[in-house]
Amino acid sequence: MSTSPSLSFTSKKFPCSLCQFSNNINTLYTKNKLSSHQRKFHPNNCIIPHIQQSSLNNIPEIQVKNFWNSLLLRIEKKLSYHRSGSGSRKIIFEPFSEELFVKIFSQEENFTFISYLNKYKYVFTGKLGYKRLGFLFDCEVWGEKKHVSRTKAYVFMEDEEKQKEVSFVWSDIIVTRTMMIIILMKIARVKEILA
Repeated sequence: MSTSPSLSFTSKKFPCSLCQFSNNINTLYTKNKLSSHQRKFHPNNCIIPHIQQSSLNNIPEIQVKNFWNSLLLRIEKKLSYHRSGSGSRKIIFEPFSEELFVKIFSQEENFTFISYLNKYKYVFTGKLGYKRLGFLFDCEVWGEKKHVSRTKAYVFMEDEEKQKEVSFVWSDIIVTRTMMIIILMKIARVKEILA
């Protein structure tokens, strides 16, 4: 009696690309166990084994500056004065170079590379995050847009209850074969009352 192909399932195993920097290089994992292993043993990982520093050094500073200028314009377009415009927003850059993302964010304190997903993430949090983004944008009021009617739309990063986040994520999406950066932010609207 022969077994059907569906019953003779064998799991493909993967090495942890991050363990090459420790003594655990021979262990193989299924995809689920690899993700669990990396979350447990490599949280907030900054090691990017497949990108060489020389390739990052070859990216001109004008390309980095153009990214920040382009992002600033896109944020301004997303800021709405209408109350239905409040809420979380997503800005997508497609295609977006993996090396450029690494060059821009890898020196930031909480930069993370999630190797089993081939995904990078950096989160700016609260008032300090807002100020840091202002420095990177070279614009202190990067998250504000004022209207002649004294209405102001802004990126909301802090309230009495908790600090809000602006997340920058780079992911290699195989389905669409495009690389993209996703920026998530909370946008609010407020009417300024001037005496």
